[in-house]
Amino acid sequence: MRVFSILLLLVSTACVHTYEMRSSGLDAPSLRISRNSSFFIGVPADGRFGSNYYEGSGRMTAQATVAAFSAHARVVRGAQSVQTLAENLSNAGRLDFTYLVQPTILHWEERATEWSGKPDRISIRLELVEVSDGEVLDATVISGKSKWATFGGDHPQELLPVPLKKYVDALFGS
Repeated sequence: MRVFSILLLLVSTACVHTYEMRSSGLDAPSLRISRNSSFFIGVPADGRFGSNYYEGSGRMTAQATVAAFSAHARVVRGAQSVQTLAENLSNAGRLDFTYLVQPTILHWEERATEWSGKPDRISIRLELVEVSDGEVLDATVISGKSKWATFGGDHPQELLPVPLKKYVDALFGS
């Protein structure tokens, strides 16, 4: 019975995605944003892992970021293409946005977890920039790792919504 209990505990913990958020050395961003603010979301370059290139991962990251901010702010708009921080800042200023959110894919790894036991992993850096003066107000890295016990069909982009929600909730004090 004891062996069965231990086995059940191991399997149940293997069925959970894990996430981490590090904001300027803290577990969460320390500033608070008004719901009346407007946000321009950049599109990061697509992710790579080794020789694997994940086409569309930048667009998926931007879309997930737009969705997370849209839950709190009335005006959220995503960029149309991958651009530099300076280009996105210029566009956000021209369009009169309060903040620019510039995501960068640091790590994007898709694995056949169901066969290899190796989890999918993501790591995204989010810079929150005040458009009026270009000051970086926050730089946060969110990470996710898929569960070990999977039956296929998991993808790195499915690891984005939970840590993005936690990040945005922390910014808005929710």
